[in-house]
Amino acid sequence: MAEGIPGTIFIMFLAPFIKKFGKRNLVLAGAVLTMVAQLTLLAVPANPTFVAVIAAVRGIGKAPLFGCVFTMMADVVNYGHWKTGVRVQALIFSAATVGQKFGGGIAGAIVGQLMDMSGFTGLAQEIPSAVAMVENLYIWGTVFSWAVIAVLMLAYKLDKQYDGMISDMEQKGMLKQAD
Repeated sequence: MAEGIPGTIFIMFLAPFIKKFGKRNLVLAGAVLTMVAQLTLLAVPANPTFVAVIAAVRGIGKAPLFGCVFTMMADVVNYGHWKTGVRVQALIFSAATVGQKFGGGIAGAIVGQLMDMSGFTGLAQEIPSAVAMVENLYIWGTVFSWAVIAVLMLAYKLDKQYDGMISDMEQKGMLKQAD
C-alpha cells in the first residue's frame, strides 16, 4: 500500500508532465528516483517507517513507466508503420506480452535459484545467509532492474522523432481511417 497508493495517484497526474518533459524523460527520471530510493535503504534497512517512506517514493518513481509503457508501445507501432508501411499493432502488443511473461518466468527462476543457493528453508526462523539474500534481492534486484530500464530509456529516441514522424505519415496519407 505504501508503494501502490502514491504510485496510482501520481499516474493520474502524469499528463501535463508528459506534455512538458516527454515520456522517455519521465520514465528515465522515475528510474533514477527508484534506484536512489532503494539505495537509501542501505542506510537504515530495518526501520519500518523509513522503509514505508522509501516505498512511497519508489511508487512515485515507478509511476511514469506504468503510466507510459503502453503509449510508448503505440509509438513503436507508429514508428514501424512509418518505416515499413505495414501496421502491425497486434504483433507488437503480442510480442510485448510474451516478453513480459518470459521475463517474469526467467526472473522468477533466477530468484528461486538464488534463494536455493542461500539455503532458504521457508521456516519461521531463517538462516542468516537466506535473510541476507532476501535483503539483497529486495534492494539490489530493484536497483539492477531499474538500471536496465534507465539504459533502455537512454536508447529510446521516439519522443524526439514523433512529431515529425506523424507529420510525414499524415502527408503520405498513412493515418487515414479505414471506412
